[in-house]
Parts: sequence; structure tokens; C-alpha cells
Amino acid sequence: MELTTFVHFSRLVSDSATSEGIFSLLGRTVVEECRASHALVFGTGDTGDFTVLSSYGNSNLNPNTLELDEVCTIAELGTAVVKRIGGTGYLSRVFPLISEAALFGALVVLYSESDPLNERQWIQIEGLTELTAISLNKTYQHQKLQKAFDELRVSQDALIRAEKFRALGQMSAGVAHDLKNFLSPLVMYTDMLRDSAGDREEVLEVAQHVDRILQRGLETVERLRVFSRQSAEQIEAVETDLNQIVKEAIQISKPRLHDIQLVVELGEAPKALIRPADGVSA
Repeated sequence: MELTTFVHFSRLVSDSATSEGIFSLLGRTVVEECRASHALVFGTGDTGDFTVLSSYGNSNLNPNTLELDEVCTIAELGTAVVKRIGGTGYLSRVFPLISEAALFGALVVLYSESDPLNERQWIQIEGLTELTAISLNKTYQHQKLQKAFDELRVSQDALIRAEKFRALGQMSAGVAHDLKNFLSPLVMYTDMLRDSAGDREEVLEVAQHVDRILQRGLETVERLRVFSRQSAEQIEAVETDLNQIVKEAIQISKPRLHDIQLVVELGEAPKALIRPADGVSA
């Protein structure tokens, strides 16, 4: 009978999601399975004060009326409870909830003076108390680990955000540099347009260069926008002709060269996978 009670109690305790549920289960099991008259579970606060966490039984005891202000030790709990129901024929016995030197509270068992519990019942109650303390300790350790994990995750998220902002700052500086390199030639190309206003072919050629520069500028801005969005989405890399990128860079820089004669000799370059927004910046 005792073994069945322990197995059933252990299973219920394991399934209980909260400490409050475990306290309630202990009191109910002590009364229903061990035939105690009443069971009260007390917890201890940070200041050492005792509070009633669970009360179960057939006495007329109202736990809310217990005077615990002068109770300083676990041994005094039983006396305080019996004093509250004095003259009714009850006695008490106190079992501390201790596991790995940690005190989680105490169980106060009330029993009839005329019908005391036998030794086997007391041993059973003691075993239930120890199982409860072990379960509470595991719950407490789990909560500590969960708290530490949550704090670590918060710190990790903050570190990731800080690194993201640092990288964003570096990228912004790079994008600003790229945009300056793109926009500067536009001023020179504007002058070229004015100088060649009478030559339609030359105007169209310059306009084509301007259009290409603006496209590169827009791609660079898009690169910054995608990055700042903090999205896992990645722009697909495409096969790119490196020689073509070199030619575009030279063309963008051409207005700066003025009368400088630039000779370009390009070999056969392998194809490379590059995202469009990561292309040339002069």
C-alpha cells in the first residue's frame, strides 16, 4: 500500500507544473492516504517569515487566522497551529521540507489525540515530505537555470544588436563613399552634356553613362536598405563578368581622367557569383 502511494505521488508531483500544485498535493495525500486529520504546508520568505501555502483536512481550522508573527522556528509552527485550535483534542507534528541544505518550508500534520497515527503512517508521511522537498529543489534548480538562460539570451540579443549597429555604421560609411564616387562623375557628365548639346549621338552616349551610374547608385542604396531591415532574406547572387565590372568602373571614372590616356588590357576572367548590389564602386 505504501509503495503504491509513493509511486502514485511521485508521478503526480512530476506532472505538477507549479510549486503551489506540489504543496496542495502533499497536504491532500497526507490526509487521504495517511489518515491525518489536517495538513498544512508552510513556506518561508526571504525575511524568514512563514506563510500558509496549502491547507487540507477535516478540522475547522482557518489558516488565514493563524498568528505567525512570533513564530521564528519550524518547531514553533506546530505549537502555533495547535494553540489556534486548542481544546479540540488535536496534536501536531512538524516535518521540514529540506533538500541539499535548502529549506523550502515545512509540513505540519494534525492528528487526533484519541486516535494517533501509527509508526508506519509517520514513516510514510516522512517519505512523502522528502519526495516533495526533492521535487521542489529540482523545480527551483530548473527555475534558476531558466532564469540564467533567459538572461544569457537577453545579453546575447543585445550583443547581436550592438554588433549589427556597428556593422551597419561601417556599411553606411562604405555606402556613403560609394555614393560619392557615383555622384561626382554625374556633375562632370552634366558639363559634357552641355558641351555636346548639338551632337545628338554624343548626348545619347553620355545619357547612357549617366543612366548606368544612377542604376549603380540605386543598387547601393538598396543594399543598405536590405541590411538595415535586419532580415534573413538574401538577394540571390548571379554569375557576373568581372571584366565588364572593370569596364563600368573605368567608364564611371572617365570624367575625372580629363586628358589622361588610359590603356586597358584585360585577360580572360573567370565568372564570379556576385549580388547585383555588391557590384562596382569607383
